[in-house]
Amino acid sequence: MKKMYIAVIDEAPDYMVPTLVAHSMLNAHEFFTSPGRSHEQLERYNDWHRRSFRKVVLKVNHREFEKIRNTLTCWAGHENTICNGAATCLVVEPVESDNVPNVLKFAKMWKPAEPEFLCDNAIADNLPLAVQAMIDNVPDSVDRSALSIVHNYSEFIAAIRVGYFRVRAGDTLSEIGMYTGTDWRELARINNLKNPDLIFPGQLIKLR
Repeated sequence: MKKMYIAVIDEAPDYMVPTLVAHSMLNAHEFFTSPGRSHEQLERYNDWHRRSFRKVVLKVNHREFEKIRNTLTCWAGHENTICNGAATCLVVEPVESDNVPNVLKFAKMWKPAEPEFLCDNAIADNLPLAVQAMIDNVPDSVDRSALSIVHNYSEFIAAIRVGYFRVRAGDTLSEIGMYTGTDWRELARINNLKNPDLIFPGQLIKLR
């Protein structure tokens, strides 16, 4: 099973990570599907995109960031409003779960800072305004299939803000935990799930 690792430098403020990752993934999709890529590289990325779509967000220090950037195939993303516009997010070419480079394997997973509760749990069905605005203003020249990446990821960001995630068809507890920064065992405990493998579309999973 392939996974895409996304490394965010620890100098980036937590509140900017969701937008930084969403923007970087959108541009990375263009990079990983560009005509200059080899057939093998395109197949590797497309296989992840079609069959896995699993992502892991890491928070790394400057040394780890530079090692990833210099040794692995990746897209370097940035936001003009933070870190003087320098690269702060690396979207790494998908790798097999049993062949993860040590610089990724032993890095710390990013866990969002404790968010402020919003009053209505129904907000969990909506996209964060910043990400939605970004999607709405994507130029027509951008491959529209790339937007599915941003849309999927931003659903988890909306859930993090509210504290609940509404299960969709095909979701697993481990996947929800990986995207929202809470271990699946902790999710099972919080939600009193006797069988963590048994969750249903429409079910609300409490994240904290």
